[in-house]
Amino acid sequence: MFDFLFKRRRADGNPSSSSDTPQAASASAQSSAARSQIRQREREQALLQAAALSDEQSALAFILQCEFADARLAAAPWLQSQDALSAALRAVRNSDRRVAKLLQTRLDDIVRQQHARQQMRTVIEQAEILLRDPGLTPDRAADADRAWKVAGGDRGDAPDPALVAQFAAVRDALSKRLAEQAQLQRSLIDTRALLQKIQDALQRQTTLADAAAHPAADEEGDGDQTPSAPAAIAATLDRLQQQIGQDGAAPEAAAMPKQLLPDCERLLQSCRAAHERLSAAAAMRQSEVSPDIAAAAISDIPTEAGAEEPASNPAKAAKSPGKTATVAADPERLPQWLDLLEQLESALEQGALQAASEAERALRDHDARALKPGAAAMSRLAAAQASLRHLQGWARWGGNISREELLQAALALPEQTLPVSELVQKIGGLRARWKLLSASAGQAPQALWERFDAACSAAYAPAAAQFERQDREREEHRAAAEALIAETVQFVAQHAPPLATSDAGAADGSTETAADADAPPDWKKLAQFDARMRQAWQRIGPLGHKEKRVLERAFNVALKPIQAPLQSRRKIEIDAREAMIAQVGALQPEDRQALDTVRAVQADWQQRAQTVPLLHKDEQALWQAFRAACDTVFAQRKETAANQDAQRQTHLQQKQALCEQLEQARQGEGRNAGNQAFDAAAARDLLQQAQTQWARLGPAPRAAERAIEQRFKDAAGALKAALQAIEDSAAAAAVEAEAALIDERLTLCFALDASLAEGRAAASDAPAWRNRWLAGTRLPEPFEQVLTRRFELAVAAIGEERDAYLSDVRQRRETFDEALLEAEIAAGLDSPPEQARQRMQLQVALLQSSLKAGSRTVSGRQQLLRLCALPALADGPTLERIGKIVRHALQR
Repeated sequence: MFDFLFKRRRADGNPSSSSDTPQAASASAQSSAARSQIRQREREQALLQAAALSDEQSALAFILQCEFADARLAAAPWLQSQDALSAALRAVRNSDRRVAKLLQTRLDDIVRQQHARQQMRTVIEQAEILLRDPGLTPDRAADADRAWKVAGGDRGDAPDPALVAQFAAVRDALSKRLAEQAQLQRSLIDTRALLQKIQDALQRQTTLADAAAHPAADEEGDGDQTPSAPAAIAATLDRLQQQIGQDGAAPEAAAMPKQLLPDCERLLQSCRAAHERLSAAAAMRQSEVSPDIAAAAISDIPTEAGAEEPASNPAKAAKSPGKTATVAADPERLPQWLDLLEQLESALEQGALQAASEAERALRDHDARALKPGAAAMSRLAAAQASLRHLQGWARWGGNISREELLQAALALPEQTLPVSELVQKIGGLRARWKLLSASAGQAPQALWERFDAACSAAYAPAAAQFERQDREREEHRAAAEALIAETVQFVAQHAPPLATSDAGAADGSTETAADADAPPDWKKLAQFDARMRQAWQRIGPLGHKEKRVLERAFNVALKPIQAPLQSRRKIEIDAREAMIAQVGALQPEDRQALDTVRAVQADWQQRAQTVPLLHKDEQALWQAFRAACDTVFAQRKETAANQDAQRQTHLQQKQALCEQLEQARQGEGRNAGNQAFDAAAARDLLQQAQTQWARLGPAPRAAERAIEQRFKDAAGALKAALQAIEDSAAAAAVEAEAALIDERLTLCFALDASLAEGRAAASDAPAWRNRWLAGTRLPEPFEQVLTRRFELAVAAIGEERDAYLSDVRQRRETFDEALLEAEIAAGLDSPPEQARQRMQLQVALLQSSLKAGSRTVSGRQQLLRLCALPALADGPTLERIGKIVRHALQR
C-alpha cells in the first residue's frame, strides 16, 4: 500500500542513486496532475452531455455508460417510465447511492400509483355491479365509499382523474337509487302506519258499537285524521290498495325489507274484513236484530288468517258497559302503568327498539287484570305490542341481512390476495361489525355464526402462517444473537488483563508504545474482532421488540470492554496522525530537508497503520489528507520552480502591453484635441480596464518588477491627469456658459430698471422688451423662474405703475446692497473699499445670528437666487460684482 513512498530498486537489485528519486517523484506527480486534468475535462464534458439531453431513451443510455456520479444525477430527472427507471436502478444500485435512491423513490411512486389505480378500478367494478344489483342496500353503498377512500380516490392528488370522474358518476347513480329506495320505503311505512290506525279505529268502533258507548269512544280517540265513516273508510282503503300496487311495481321494490310490502297487504285485508264486520253489525242494528244474533252474524264473516282479535269481548262489554271506565282497585299503580304505556308508544314512534323493549318488559311486570284499565288502554297496549313485535322482527331481519353481507365479504377475502397487514385489518373490522350487530339486532343464528367464524378463520390462515413463520425466524435470530453475545463474552474474558492495563494507561494520559508494556493488547486483533462482531450483528434478521432491546443491550455491554480501550487508543492514534499531517503540511517546499522529513513521516505512518488499524472511514479520510499533504510538498518543489519563471515572464509581457496601451491613449489624446469628449470617454474606460487587469496579474521577474511598476504608474498618472484636465475644462466651460446666460438675463433686467428710472420706457415698448426676453436662451431652473418673475414685474410697471415700482426699487436698495455684501462674504470675494465698514458690521451680525440660532449653511446658489430676485438700479461696478458672485456660486 505504501510501496510508492519508498525508494525503488533497479532490476539488477542495486539501489538507485539519490538523484533518481526526485526525478521519479516529479514524474509521478506530473503524471498524476495530468491524469487529474484529463479526468476533470471528461467530467465537465459529461456534465455538458447531461445538460443537452432531450428524451428518456438518450438519458437512459447516457446513465448506463457514464462513470461520473454528478453527471448521472443531472440526467436522472429525464427518466419517467417504469422500465427505464428499473433498468437504470439495476445498473447503479451498487455504485451510485444518490442516483439509486432517487430512482428507487420515483419507481416506488409509480408502483404505488399503479396499485392505487388498480384498487380504484376494482372499486369501480364492484360499484357498477352493485348498481346493477336489484337488492341494493345503503350499507353496501357505504362499503363502496369506504373502499374508494382506502384506495385514495378522495384525495386531491389522485393518480387518475378519469377514474375519479367515473366513480363520481357511479356514486351519483347509487345515490339516486338509494334516494328512490328511501322514498319508496317511506311511502310503504306511511301506508302501513295509516292501515294500522284504520285497523285500530275499526276495532275500537266495533267494541264501542257493541257496548253502545260511542261518545266515550270519541273522547278516547287519538285525535288523528283516520276516517271513521264507513264510506270514507272504504274510499281510503281503495286508495291505499292502489298505492300499495304502485309501490309493489316500482323498480326499487326488490330492495325493500321483505316484510314491509306483505305487512301492508295483510293490514289492508284485515282492515277490509273488519270494515265488513262493522258494516254487517250496523245493518243488523238497523233491522233491530238482537245482540246475540248480530254477534253470530258478525262472527260468520270470514277473517284473515293471523288477524289480531279485539282486546276485549264485545258481548261482555255490551252486558257490562260501565266496566270499561271502572277505576283500578289500586289508584297508585294504574298511573304508572299508563305512563309505561305512553313510554312504549313514544319509543315505537321514535324507532328506539331498546327503550321500547324495556318499557314492554316493565308493562309485563304489572298485572293488567288486577289494575283493570279501560278497553281503549288495552287496545292501545295490543297495538303497541304488535308494533314492537313487528319492529323486533324488522331489526332481526336487517341484522341477518347485514350478517349475510359480512359473511360474503369474509368469503371473498381469500380471492383478493391482500397484503397481510391489510388482511388482518379487514378481518378485525368484519368481526367488530358482527359484534355491533349482536348488540343492536340480537344474537345471530348459530349456523350463521359458525359459517362466518369459519370464513374469517380460513381468510386469516395466510396471516397466521406468516406470523408463525416470523415467530420461528425470530427464534432463530434470537439464538444467533445469543451465540454472538456468548462468543463476545468469551473473547473478552481471554483478553481482559491486557485490556484493563491499556484502559488504565489511556485514562492516565499515557502514550507509551507497545514495546514499553509487559503485555500490550493486540490492537489489530481487537479491531478485527470488533468489526466482525458488528457486521455479524447487523446481518441478524428481525427480532421481537422487547427481545431486541434486551439483546442489543446485552451485546453492547459484552462488547464494551473491547470498544472502550479500542476507542481510546484510536483517538490517540488519530491525534498522532493528524499531528503528522500538520507536520508535513507545515514543511516549506524550498527547505532542503523537506524530502527527508516526508520519508521519515511516511515510514512512521506505515508502522502505525499496521499496529493500530482505525475505522475504515477514519483511515481513508486521514490517509487522503496525508497523501494530499505529501503530494503538495512534492508538487510545490518540482512544479513551482518550473512554472514560476514562465508565469513571471508572461505577466511581464502582459504588463508591458498594458503600459503601451496607456501610453498610446495619452499620445492619441494629444493628437485629437478637437474631439476631446470621445477621446476622454474611451481613455477613461481603457484606464479602468487596465487597472483591473493589472491588479489581477501576478508578479513579473524580479529584475524588471520595479521598472514595469514605475512605467505603469507614470503612464496611468499621465493619462489620469489629462482626463482630469479635460474634465476641468469642460466643467469650466459649462459654468462660464451658464454664467453668461445669467449675466445676459440680469443685464436685461437692470437695463429695463434703468430705462424705467430714466423715463425712457413707454407702454408701447413692453412688447419689444418681452420679445428681447423671449429671444434669449432659457436658463436652468430655478434661475429662469426667479428672473422671469422679476422681469415681468418690471415690464408690468411700464406705464401708470412706474412710480410705484421705482419707489419700491429704491426702498429695496439697502436690502439689495446687504444681500450683495452677504453673498460676497459667503463666497469669500472682495468688496469695494468704501463698503469695508458696512461689510464688517454685517459679518459680526451674521456671526451673532449663527451663534444664537445654530449653524445654518446657505449655499451659494441660494444666495444668488435671492440676489437675482431683488430689483435694483445697478451701475457697471455693481454688475461686475454680481458677475463674480454668479461664477463663484455656479462653481460650487
